[in-house]
Amino acid sequence: DASWKRARPDTPAVPEPPAKAPARHVDAGEPVAFVLRRHPNESAIGDLKREFLRSSSSLLVRHLKLYLGKKLEHKHSEAFEIIVRSRNKAVVLDESFSLFDICQHFWQRTSELVLHFRLTPPSNR
Repeated sequence: DASWKRARPDTPAVPEPPAKAPARHVDAGEPVAFVLRRHPNESAIGDLKREFLRSSSSLLVRHLKLYLGKKLEHKHSEAFEIIVRSRNKAVVLDESFSLFDICQHFWQRTSELVLHFRLTPPSNR
């Protein structure tokens, strides 16, 4: 078999390492690791103690906002915006989007998934 090589005639055959697998797509309900980080231009709120998170891909943006409200002790979780960068554009995510939707439509899979949060600008509230 061509996939087996012998380093020397007197050594046992060793299989070649498998070819690098293509980037996996996220399945519904599968855990997703992501970063939830304060937007660089946001100064009215602080940073999360832990910005590296993992959750089910069924988690909604609405739940992330509730999480931020609780962790940052902000009474109005609906005042948060969750933003993802996609193809060099910032996209404010709708509350009904799940992590699965974000992975399927916005994440390029060439680096870790980073979501930014900020307070909705006063003119948009």
